[in-house]
Amino acid sequence: MPRTTSYPHNEYSSPLNFYLLIINSNIMTYKQALKIAMFLRITLFFKKNKTLLDTFTFLAGIIDKFQDAYSRLEPILEQQAANTTGLTKTKEQALADVVNALLPLCRKAYAWARINKNETLKSLFNIHVTDFSMSSPGQDDYTLVSNLIAGLNTNITDLLEVRITKIQLDEATALSIIFKSTLGVPQKAKKDTTAATVSLDEEMLELTDLEEICHDLVVNEYNITDHDMVLTYVASRKIGNTTKTHTTVSFNVFADAAKLIPIKDAAVTIVERNRTEHTDYLGMGEIVQFKGGKLTLLIKAEKLLDKEVPFQVKNGQHTDLEVVMS
Repeated sequence: MPRTTSYPHNEYSSPLNFYLLIINSNIMTYKQALKIAMFLRITLFFKKNKTLLDTFTFLAGIIDKFQDAYSRLEPILEQQAANTTGLTKTKEQALADVVNALLPLCRKAYAWARINKNETLKSLFNIHVTDFSMSSPGQDDYTLVSNLIAGLNTNITDLLEVRITKIQLDEATALSIIFKSTLGVPQKAKKDTTAATVSLDEEMLELTDLEEICHDLVVNEYNITDHDMVLTYVASRKIGNTTKTHTTVSFNVFADAAKLIPIKDAAVTIVERNRTEHTDYLGMGEIVQFKGGKLTLLIKAEKLLDKEVPFQVKNGQHTDLEVVMS
């Protein structure tokens, strides 16, 4: 039988029970899933810094609206997880996926706990594949997975020392939610799933608008008085990158050298390929599936001088670029 080590859930771990990333579904794109994971990180940031942010009454009101909108995602994502044809993965496949993602993180966390003589975390993270019922998964396995993810998230700042990142935890969480869905029987009809898709789009649009307002208020109010907190917030807004099978360039365009002010709706062109995309409200965008080589990125933004950035990418590979327009 698998261990069910008890680990207390707190304000940083309980939101992880939301149906965040149904990445194997044909309904939600991986980019949408990563954006929801970003919203989760921002929610946790707001909770962690609540005492300070509450002193800015107007901002606190916007944050409350953002958190209310985020809380409405749970039932919508539950509907996203269901379909009329049944489960897309077996319990065994789903558990194997989450264990493969989670086990390397736990072993690194165990090594960190040993060096730091943290007996509680040593006990929690001393985990092996044999602790799971791989051939007959059940609720005990999900409980163990949840405890491990909660422990990793609670100690994420310290565990950066052993290169455990929030993006990795988001991906492991996504797989754990898929595993949880295989333990039950889908009860929603396909028409409910379609309705959920529409609702999800609406909620994400509202969240995007509210978060953009929060960003303007947080950066411009606290950048001088609490610069480190602002940098943490900006880092929380990053959307992780998927594994690319096509030649891809991802870009993040900023107006300032500190990279705190993203530029929305900048036109970004690969000159030699005549391919153009526009940045989102995070200043982010990507161009996918083009012939690699030595190329030039041309960035045009309203009221700013055009900027050219040379870059090189091989066919089938992916590159990230950060561009400062000033």
